[in-house]
Amino acid sequence: MKKILLVLLFLIGTLNSKPKLTVVIVIDQFAANYLKKLDPYLSHGIHRLVKNGIVYTNAHLPHGVTSTAVGHASLGTGSLPKDHGIVSNGWYDTQNKFVKISDDKAAKYLAIPTLNVPFRNQNPNNKTFAASLKGHAATGMAGKKTPMVWLNEDTLVAKNETSEISSLLKKFNNSPILKQHQTSWKPAYNDDAYYSFPEINNYKYTRSKSFFDAHAHEGTGQSRVKFLNVLNKLPETNKLLLDLAEEYIKKQYPTLNDGSMLVWVSLSSLDKIGHIFGPQSKEAIDTVYHIDKYLGSFMDNIAKIVPPSQTLYALTADHGVMPIPELVQKQHPQAGRITPASIINRTNKIIYNEFKIDTIVTGYKKSFLYLDKNQLKKLSPFTKNELLNRIIAIIKNIPGIKNVYTAEKIKKMKAPIGNAEWFFKNNLFSNRSGDLIIIPEPYFLITSRSAGTGHQAPYPYNTHVPLILHQPQHHENETVTKRVWMPQITRTLAQILKIPPSSEYMLKALPATQNL
Repeated sequence: MKKILLVLLFLIGTLNSKPKLTVVIVIDQFAANYLKKLDPYLSHGIHRLVKNGIVYTNAHLPHGVTSTAVGHASLGTGSLPKDHGIVSNGWYDTQNKFVKISDDKAAKYLAIPTLNVPFRNQNPNNKTFAASLKGHAATGMAGKKTPMVWLNEDTLVAKNETSEISSLLKKFNNSPILKQHQTSWKPAYNDDAYYSFPEINNYKYTRSKSFFDAHAHEGTGQSRVKFLNVLNKLPETNKLLLDLAEEYIKKQYPTLNDGSMLVWVSLSSLDKIGHIFGPQSKEAIDTVYHIDKYLGSFMDNIAKIVPPSQTLYALTADHGVMPIPELVQKQHPQAGRITPASIINRTNKIIYNEFKIDTIVTGYKKSFLYLDKNQLKKLSPFTKNELLNRIIAIIKNIPGIKNVYTAEKIKKMKAPIGNAEWFFKNNLFSNRSGDLIIIPEPYFLITSRSAGTGHQAPYPYNTHVPLILHQPQHHENETVTKRVWMPQITRTLAQILKIPPSSEYMLKALPATQNL
């Protein structure tokens, strides 16, 4: 009879799919093609999720500006930039001044709440936590009240700090990686087979010599500043964040009683490395290998604290990355780069000569071109329209520019789902998005950098990201090929956690998920 009762209790437990712990892992700049390329070489945490989870192979970002603050805010709120208000990592305001999404004030720009709000409201014993190397990434996941931690040079700092978080910071700020003055990058594997890819050792178009060079990032004595500049790019910082999250879970889990935990971790170093060396580089590929190993160890350790059947993992990315344009010019002849300054200076010079308006273009940020609002107000509707059309013509004539639109035109468009205009329509928020939207050709960068790469336009290499859910016995062993949008995972989490959506702007839940 006792054995039967135990079996019944076990079955009841497995029928209740609501997890005791939910961990959302965001790998910054982790484009979906990394999985396709490196799948045969992954054997730890990422591999475990890919092989055992619900894998959405056709998941994309649904907005035009593919940057850190936007991606994390879209994930945290489950909504579009036009609703949550984070249109880029910064923008020009109505007084032509640049507003940077700074680490300690980013939350005030979120127009709607994150998932953490209904989760905390569900049960006073529920715990939420977010960690990243970047404050604006942590904020997008955390929102306005969740405790969050990020790295400020070589010091972990917090907002909405609790006594428990203070204790964690004291411990982890004494970590060897934060205290040392010199570091080296040891490859994850000694086998050359893990690094046999085209262009992996091509540093002709990168912003730095190889970090595998023992002298590339020394930081002793007077070079402490140089060390700090490299610190947040090292694979070990991902382990630091996962160790921090693990310690938080270990300390808080016994205190939950009838509550549960929602933990967000954004692993940022791949983004830092990707910009410098490109996704083809040994640095980028080895970073993924390290994350795979670190995540595997993290999951093993969490399984000793929380039963695996009561732990839900979600894995995704805030955006992808474009290959270095100079390395793909044979396949894509239009690939190249142009500086924002050259666009601005060229446009302002012509407009001054033709309209006698001085410095009409005030700035550029991630496809958004900003105009001087005060000067625009002084123009008649006819002159303003004539001016805008002339600016559009000037910029469209620049090699590498595919199209230019006014924000008003895109806002009124009935753009087909998935094309560039539709992506940018989802990215418009009053007084933050630009007056004009510049859409470059594929594999073309508008950047002030003469080397390295970025992630700007809404093309698949930037929008296509991994999306995986895994909770043993509940959400597992399924592949979904239908196109979905990354922020849909947030409403899906809400349904699994049995809480209401955090706002009316949440996208619908993902299809084909089990036992919601």
